[in-house]
Amino acid sequence: MSNFVKDAWASTIGEGNPVVFKSTTTGGVDVPSVIVDSMPSVSVTVGSITIADGGDTAQGTTTDAAVVTDANGTISGKLRGLVKLLASVISGGLLQIRALTSADQVTVANSTLAVTESGTWSVRAQDGSGNALTSTGSALDVNLKTLAYGALPVIKIGATVTVAIGASSAASAAITATVVRLVSTVDCFIVFGAATPTATTAGLFLPASTPEYFSFTSGQEVAVIQSSASGSLYVTAAA
Repeated sequence: MSNFVKDAWASTIGEGNPVVFKSTTTGGVDVPSVIVDSMPSVSVTVGSITIADGGDTAQGTTTDAAVVTDANGTISGKLRGLVKLLASVISGGLLQIRALTSADQVTVANSTLAVTESGTWSVRAQDGSGNALTSTGSALDVNLKTLAYGALPVIKIGATVTVAIGASSAASAAITATVVRLVSTVDCFIVFGAATPTATTAGLFLPASTPEYFSFTSGQEVAVIQSSASGSLYVTAAA
């Protein structure tokens, strides 16, 4: 094979790559051919590929409707649904709490709500004077009328007991009621309790001529002591 032919093949295959040349006879003419023992590796870099809008059925289109429930939908629709849900509870970067509607309200038809459950229950409420009403137990019976009296001073009038207010503690007899109305003619201090409680100036202050309504444990007594002058305390039981 001529040097020209060898150089031509070498430049085509690449210097340093082993080749084997041979010739064949075709029509009485020697034709050079080449057997390549090895070729250099070739790497190909593919650029970005654009898929037309809607071309991927799972991904969806830019105009897919928002999916806000547990339903089938495209990725685009579900992402749009997430954005819609977040936008409904976030305003100005702050999380909003949805206002309650009539569908969230519970109406109790009876005046007494009975709740029974295992374990320990703790209920915290306040009467009209801000005093805590506490009831703890495995069975809880809350009288709604009693709680309502604390917010609205309306009672069914029962018996009224008069207790003299002086420099020493004085107590009423046991009172059968769950709510009591107290009003005094002078400033004084009061306390509730069983078996003749003792009032001191560390007790609850009751200003003169100012009716107060209290949740009361039936059977207890009301004790009173003056602030600076003697007078009378009127205790009215509420049925």
